[in-house]
Amino acid sequence: MSDTIGRVHDWVLATLKSKGWSARKWAIDSKLASTSKSYPDFPNPRILVSKIKTIPVMVFKKGALMETEATVVTTQNISSKAYAIPVQSNTMDQAGFNIGDTIVVDPDKKPTNGKTVLIQYKNKLQLMEYRTPYLLPRSSDQSQKEIDMGLVDIMGVVVQLIRNV
Repeated sequence: MSDTIGRVHDWVLATLKSKGWSARKWAIDSKLASTSKSYPDFPNPRILVSKIKTIPVMVFKKGALMETEATVVTTQNISSKAYAIPVQSNTMDQAGFNIGDTIVVDPDKKPTNGKTVLIQYKNKLQLMEYRTPYLLPRSSDQSQKEIDMGLVDIMGVVVQLIRNV
């Protein structure tokens, strides 16, 4: 259920941004309000709008993160250094991170056990589960193995998954 809510939330935010609409305008103009026989209560819409952040989509080329022209919108509580990047490996596919998904990574968040982190290992980016002193894959590919944390650069903690549907 929460995955569905997350997808709808991401779609609503993207639509609002692209159209330049407020949520109230969309609800009333689209007849959502009259169909549901209720109207959205926005006692302080500035609070909602202030949480919306646009962050760059990055790619990993020649051992470095490079900014693209693309951006994504998020309402996560993230640092100004956060970025989005497409998932390029299947190291966490059993945890729901599929190739082609986009993740939001916050390099300023400290990883804790059980969190998913983006790492650089042997000049490739991978997602792994943080479990001191190892990083563990959650992959259907049995060739994926745990990695000692001392052998990698942790690029940041994954704070959001964005799935294109």
